[in-house]
Amino acid sequence: MTRHDLQRLGPVGLQDFVAAVALNALGSQVRPMGSGKDGGRDLLADGRLKWSAGSDDQNAEVWEGTTVFQVKNKETLEGTTKDQAWFQKQVLGELKAWADPDSGRREVPDYLVFATNVRLTPVPGSGGFDAITDKINEYLRSLNDEAAEQNLAKSRVAAARKHRHARRDRMHGLRKFKIWDGNQLDGYLDAFEGIRRNFDAFLTAGDVLADLSWLSDKVDPEHLGSVLRDHARHALLSERRIYFDEAGSPGSKGVPVEDVVIDLPALASDPPKLVPVPVIRYVMERGEHLLRPRLTTIDRPRHVIVTGAPGNGKSTVAKFLTHAYRSAFVDEADELGEEHAAVVAATNSALRRLDLRPPANRRWPVNVDLAAFAKEYGFDGGDNLLRWISERLTKLTSAKTIPPWVLHTWLKRWPSIVILDGLDEVTEPSVRAKIVGEIEALTGTAETENWDVLLVVTTRPTGYTGELPETSFERVDLTDLPVQDALQYGRVVTALRIPDDDERRERIVSSLERAAEDERTRHLLRTPLQTLIMSIIAETSPQISPSRFALFWGYYLTVEKREQTKQSGLARLLTEHSQLILKLHRQVGLRLQELSEAATGFVAVLSPEELKATAWQVLHEDEFDLMGKDAHLLDRIMQAVTHRLVLLAPRADDGYGFDVRSLQELMAALALTTGSLEETLPRLRAIAPSPHWRNTLLFAAGRYFFEQQPHEHEAVKDLVLTLDADAPTRLGSAFPVGPEIAPAIVNDGMVRTPKHFMPLLAHALQNLYEPALDLPNYTRMLMAAATEAAARDQIGAALRSALYGSAVSHLNAEQVRLHIPEIGRALGVPVEVLGLASAGPAVPVPPVRNRTADWSAFSNELYQWDEPDTHDRLRVAMEILKRTEESLWFEGTDLDDLLRLVDDPDIAFVLDRTLRPLIAGSYELGAALRLELMASIWRRPVQFSEEP
Repeated sequence: MTRHDLQRLGPVGLQDFVAAVALNALGSQVRPMGSGKDGGRDLLADGRLKWSAGSDDQNAEVWEGTTVFQVKNKETLEGTTKDQAWFQKQVLGELKAWADPDSGRREVPDYLVFATNVRLTPVPGSGGFDAITDKINEYLRSLNDEAAEQNLAKSRVAAARKHRHARRDRMHGLRKFKIWDGNQLDGYLDAFEGIRRNFDAFLTAGDVLADLSWLSDKVDPEHLGSVLRDHARHALLSERRIYFDEAGSPGSKGVPVEDVVIDLPALASDPPKLVPVPVIRYVMERGEHLLRPRLTTIDRPRHVIVTGAPGNGKSTVAKFLTHAYRSAFVDEADELGEEHAAVVAATNSALRRLDLRPPANRRWPVNVDLAAFAKEYGFDGGDNLLRWISERLTKLTSAKTIPPWVLHTWLKRWPSIVILDGLDEVTEPSVRAKIVGEIEALTGTAETENWDVLLVVTTRPTGYTGELPETSFERVDLTDLPVQDALQYGRVVTALRIPDDDERRERIVSSLERAAEDERTRHLLRTPLQTLIMSIIAETSPQISPSRFALFWGYYLTVEKREQTKQSGLARLLTEHSQLILKLHRQVGLRLQELSEAATGFVAVLSPEELKATAWQVLHEDEFDLMGKDAHLLDRIMQAVTHRLVLLAPRADDGYGFDVRSLQELMAALALTTGSLEETLPRLRAIAPSPHWRNTLLFAAGRYFFEQQPHEHEAVKDLVLTLDADAPTRLGSAFPVGPEIAPAIVNDGMVRTPKHFMPLLAHALQNLYEPALDLPNYTRMLMAAATEAAARDQIGAALRSALYGSAVSHLNAEQVRLHIPEIGRALGVPVEVLGLASAGPAVPVPPVRNRTADWSAFSNELYQWDEPDTHDRLRVAMEILKRTEESLWFEGTDLDDLLRLVDDPDIAFVLDRTLRPLIAGSYELGAALRLELMASIWRRPVQFSEEP
């Protein structure tokens, strides 16, 4: 019998393995209990179990009743004596828990099976197997021993006997037990070859390559194995770094992700509740399970979509997950060099710091930049994700061409984790739909062909409308960093940036601690990026402005000042032409923001030619003599930017841009707000509906509130409050965006005066009447605003009113009240804020979801606006809407047809005035329109009436 290393499975893998063995050996009546509290039940079987390798064995032992399997994994084996003693303690502990009437466990089953990776010595009478069997029987007999209390004090005898009798009575139903030790599990591995080959802990490269031996003669199976190993080793070193604070540091190699990673707090969906989880732990625990659909113990949805606000650390999480699995994948390779081994050791150290263990399920990892993928394949037909990954494998390893079908075979055979990073960066509607379709197709292939794959998608929450099916993807929302975690992160990044100056480090950390104690600036520590920027600013400025805009603008000024003080030609350029360089940043930021929402943009970089043309235009507008005495200035700018010019730096694919997307959005906001209010407000009105421009809009509003100009504050407030008053072409009255922008502005912290804060909060509360909201995120924003009593009173009153309102508002208010304590526990909010969960009537309001729309009233409304040239098209629109309510979604070409109808200003005008009462009565119709129709309208590329 082959001796397999069961230790490699890990605790989750061992449970999955025992489940697979039980299902194969005993039949489908064995049910894995999955993750979470199981009441002592890892596996459960009700009915008849036949303990025989052959179904015709007349002498087979048969169990009739309820059987519970309990799996015990010993993390570190220490030798036969200690291991057997540990398992004996575990088993007796379980028996005592079953016997205890106060343990909270259900009724004791008829049969128990204890499975373990510990190998029990089989020597009859004296071996570990018989010793534990004897101990179990001895414990069960002790419950029937009426002399057990004879040595107790007389005053304790009655109570002790009563307790023993209660335990005896509970255990009376236990008929038999069995033990599956490591030796027996080894035997099952030999007996069930298919199981062994489904667990990568027992899978060898030879197994995989043997499966690939039937491939075309043009593809050498040995070659594929080397390609994948080469790719993992190459990427382990080349794709592990993140980049920050590199201004003026040409040639910087960045910082290893394992040195700065922290496990970010998140909320996972456990309908109808939200559960606080650390996101890296949550994903890695999912990855430890066998996820082949026909063998897994994990119910759908099995894949994960991680949402997080700008700067929340989504891409860093994605990079570290890829890196951690890559490290585990190459850890045992014979050809691992010293540098690779050092990286593996550092990664394992980072995992221990996060209180995690290296992945036991050695998934092959791949990280897909969705913006880069969309740039190349956004308009192609067919399934292209595997083609794109195959091309990257070939390019990175200088290998022969590996076709997608070969990679397909590998993924079918070997466990994998595919990270799809940055769905929010794919904004053009038709291309986004194509990319979502690609992800769904990959998910469907994995399901149909029984792949052991975990897909992880990242995106910003703004603009994500649940395009990926909830049956496949579980949503996990990143939340704000707790203050103490933010401070610890600040200490870590400061130590990395300034390793040799204790005094400077202490000064920076003290500044962060003061900011954490000040209620005006504490909110700025909510994301890793903002904490990093605060630490950089704190080097030169002990005071930090409470405005998020001021924080990012201060970062630009800090980097600029640092470069101006250096003894270099760049310092002279920045000193003499600081306004010119800032203007170039603004124009590049705006241009990149425009390009990245277009169908051909995606990756936010300018080519050298495009950057030079932009710089030339900036100089030309300021009337520099580019054909004469100022000709050298353009060359100096281009020479500087090839290294780094403040925040502009070389990017991938021989282009130039910003290392961090939020800095690009900051500069775009500065460009849009340059000029008089008469010039700038129409620009902000144009970008307001677009999710792609939302962070830019917040920076723009933040700039105006940062400036000490009351008329600008008033203008921004009025802009938000009137944003939907005259916007029929985007159905502004039916689906307003102002109430969605208002809570984001309030949550940003830019508004401090009640004069502006309270009207914006009131407008934000109108969102309770909108269908298909991102309710967890909306609830979090409301809770952040509820620090003052007046705000809490206003929110409470709005919730009570919404409960008695429409079908939509009632459902939203109920969900907000449900989420408040869940989010509150995760964020540690004051008890006064948690009290909002009880805002509402003492007697529950009857549920009003699933009410149908009033089509008769809608038809009458349409009739009032009817004109000969619009009659037929309005009737077509109504028929589409009716079909959508019935099916709960758009079918066939209905969405495209309705979009074309809305493109007609006359049709849009009528629908804008008639849709509101219709969707107020039907949550399902409103949700379908918001998630599909409006998402397409809001994502249309922005057209400025004049160039900023």
